[in-house]
Amino acid sequence: MFFRILRQSFARQRGRKALAAAAVIAGMTVATALLTIRLNVGDDLKREVRRVGANILVQPAGDTLPVTLNGVDLRPADQGAFLQEQDLPAIKRTFWTNNITAIAPLLFVPATTTVGDRRVGVELEGTYFAHAMTLPGSGRVIRTGMKQLAPAWSITGAWPADDAQADRYEALVGRHLAARLGLRVGDPLTLGNSGRTLVLRVAGLVTSGGPEDNLVIAPLAGAQQLANEPGAVRQVLVAALTKPEDSFAQMDPRRLSPADLERWQCSPYAVSIAADIASAIPGSVAAPLRPVAQSEGRLLSKLGLLMLIITLVALAASALAISSVMTAAVLERQQ
Repeated sequence: MFFRILRQSFARQRGRKALAAAAVIAGMTVATALLTIRLNVGDDLKREVRRVGANILVQPAGDTLPVTLNGVDLRPADQGAFLQEQDLPAIKRTFWTNNITAIAPLLFVPATTTVGDRRVGVELEGTYFAHAMTLPGSGRVIRTGMKQLAPAWSITGAWPADDAQADRYEALVGRHLAARLGLRVGDPLTLGNSGRTLVLRVAGLVTSGGPEDNLVIAPLAGAQQLANEPGAVRQVLVAALTKPEDSFAQMDPRRLSPADLERWQCSPYAVSIAADIASAIPGSVAAPLRPVAQSEGRLLSKLGLLMLIITLVALAASALAISSVMTAAVLERQQ
């Protein structure tokens, strides 16, 4: 009897039954699609945020004490503590080796150059562009540097080579600085510092919308040569895939219980990755670059809330459609 009633129910009023089935299918389709997007959008957003630049800064422990006046850093760019370039491969030997996507050391050297009959002060930034780094233990070679860390830079010309000979170093020149100095791609550029000189060829002009527009960016070895600081590194920029910060990430790990501390250390927060990097490099401190990490967290939170609201609205619309069909059927049988 039950199956006969059920069969006759589907055989009659097929349009109404089709409408109810379409409402169910539409609701399930929208909910499934939005939940799938929500699961994948985190990784996609992380990759796009990484295009902005690094999210972790490593620097010598002796340089963490600020010396500022009216918001201006009074520490000379060529003085202070240094990290050692030979210690950088240890960053990729940490627990988070697969999360760390790019590494770029920095060394800032004040210099002068001649424009016509006058001397002009410029700042040289030594770094990696696509440097071949050999990982200790495994012997694996990776390419890392600004080419991976800052793909959003607009380059007119070409990226400089990291492995050029000492007398054939190439450099990027910020577009604003190039305009002031009258430099074009292919021009020679001679920099001086404390009686030492460095001859560069302008391989390209860079536009980043940041301080790089007013810098000369050369291979790290050239900056070390001009500063007479072999193997020295002032800062290290690290790009890592991280989990957006929440209230648990902002807790002091020294006050956590052993179980919570283990969960904190095994979560890919920027702070936990930075702590692991600092323990791997002697005499260093590492900290997240807060604007990048916080922006990522806010974007993901708002996007997740938007997806949830749209999913609930789609399910509510499906429920209303089914309810209207069922109500119409009840009203027809009310007599």
